[in-house]
Amino acid sequence: MQINVIDRSGKSHTLDVNLPDTLESVISQAGISDEFGVCGGACACSSCQCYLSEANYATLGEPEDIEKEVIEDMAFESRSTSRLGCQLWLDEKMDGWTFTIAPY
Repeated sequence: MQINVIDRSGKSHTLDVNLPDTLESVISQAGISDEFGVCGGACACSSCQCYLSEANYATLGEPEDIEKEVIEDMAFESRSTSRLGCQLWLDEKMDGWTFTIAPY
């Protein structure tokens, strides 16, 4: 499966994904951004905040309270479609989705 990632400079990347894995792990392993996943997936920093399309976001379950709190308290330029990559497990339905890395 593949996903598309738009980095902080606006460049698009197509990444191969081996499931199961988190969005943060896939992007970090690809080396797209130096300041991505700073806390190593501990849901403590918001550096892995990504934007999803409204349609794709609507197909996901609600984020856990801890993720909501980190986005509300720490995320820079959060949106209604923001998710933390460390909390978002990729699955087959996300094949071809685009994730935009938020400013940090």
